[in-house]
Amino acid sequence: MLVLAAALSYGELASLLDRLSIVIVPRANPDGAAADRRVLASGVDLNRDHLLLSQPETRPLHRS
Repeated sequence: MLVLAAALSYGELASLLDRLSIVIVPRANPDGAAADRRVLASGVDLNRDHLLLSQPETRPLHRS
């Protein structure tokens, strides 16, 4: 993600920005990452919650 962010910020991928809105979220589940788990403590995978928006960690991503 850092390479992609750099390429976007330095203009190497400027043509993409004319067609796309790109949001880079480095870590939406830091507790899960620290525990080496993909899911939240509740067992919900945030990557699968973007339609239901059932988790408080997912909702802010869709408000921006």
